[in-house]
Amino acid sequence: MGQCGDRFDSRWGRFAAPRRRVKRKGTLMSGSTFPRILLTILFGLGLVIAPAQAAAPPGVITEYDLPAGSEASEIAAGPDGNLWFTENDRHMIGRITPGGSVTEFPLATGAEPLGIAAGPDGNMWFTEYGAQAIGKITMTGVVSEYALTPGRGPADITAGPDGNMWFTEANGNRIGKITPAGIITEFPLPDTWVLPNGITAGPDGNLWFTANNMIARLTPAGDFTGFPLVGVGDVPFSIATGPDGNLWFTEYQGDAIARITPAGVITEQDLDTSGADYPYGIATGPDGNLWFAASGTNAIGRITPGGTMTQFPTPTTNSSPWGIAAGPDGSMWFTEFDGDKIGRITSGIAVADRKPALNGTGQVGLPWSATPTCGDRRPASRSAGSAMAHPYRGRPGWLTHRWTVISVRRSPAPAPLGCPACSPPCKRRAMRSRLWRR
Repeated sequence: MGQCGDRFDSRWGRFAAPRRRVKRKGTLMSGSTFPRILLTILFGLGLVIAPAQAAAPPGVITEYDLPAGSEASEIAAGPDGNLWFTENDRHMIGRITPGGSVTEFPLATGAEPLGIAAGPDGNMWFTEYGAQAIGKITMTGVVSEYALTPGRGPADITAGPDGNMWFTEANGNRIGKITPAGIITEFPLPDTWVLPNGITAGPDGNLWFTANNMIARLTPAGDFTGFPLVGVGDVPFSIATGPDGNLWFTEYQGDAIARITPAGVITEQDLDTSGADYPYGIATGPDGNLWFAASGTNAIGRITPGGTMTQFPTPTTNSSPWGIAAGPDGSMWFTEFDGDKIGRITSGIAVADRKPALNGTGQVGLPWSATPTCGDRRPASRSAGSAMAHPYRGRPGWLTHRWTVISVRRSPAPAPLGCPACSPPCKRRAMRSRLWRR
């Protein structure tokens, strides 16, 4: 039986002695409350990290079905912790949660959305190749469109170092800039440069893009520098900032993954297969490697900064992987153009093992450092090599969404887009060829 002063504990069906009150400098505090408060403070300051979840081995692929004929093209991580993608043939913008739940937002018939990227304003920005426009969609699905001159053929898009969105005009041979307010400026390419396609913000504070047998650099002020490729007909396609401070790109016709330093030195590495890989999108992963979509071999590839390459076939045959991006769950997410699916492939990194922070694009890429300031959540300073001017705002302190990580250290890993014409006749390649008609 309980003694006088004991309380009845309903959890265990018995009497329990009263909790002992411990006096701490004039304040009465439960003996178990102080450690909990201390841990809460330490977690808030980032001095205690939650135990890491066990990471799945790299290369485990899960696929999520889309409606038939979606022709999922590009994909990018959003500031809401989801992945956003374009459906070219169904004229949709799609959103998929890390759990695989898909929501679609319709565009006007004929829009043909292609590239997509997160912007510094917390929205997703995309290109409309068919409608000749740049689009913006909020996290709640509200769409705004900004018309271009007919015939421009907008292809890829990325967040720039100046707080604006930058895009390529594959048919107009221009690089475009659009402010968050929708004001558009165009920069014509030199006469001998044609077919700009993939674009990304580089570690040097400039824009880098692919063109016909050339990698080019563009300053935010509009100054161009070109670096020709050695091989004729290699057709560089997608480009991304790598974990080593260089730019990495795919050579669609050359069946190679290549790297260019900010100084313009190019190194190429052939893929290890039959010569029909047709590498497409490329993005930096949370494991410090580059991941790419091999549309010809229906596989997702991984290449280390040192050049070691591995490919993982997709479960769906004839899937034609296209775009690829790092997700908030430590995996890489990709589109299957012919398979009408969104795929996820594990990188071997658990969520709590990552050390990214959002940088205004919601994407993950090169390390950079910054010191957060209380109140406005923006860094007081950043490294000279940082490509982003506006780290993502709207999350408490400097903890990133879905990550209990304290380090504010990442530059963008923008998503790729587009494709050249190629000889094997199929609807996918016929659609791609439109990007390459003058």
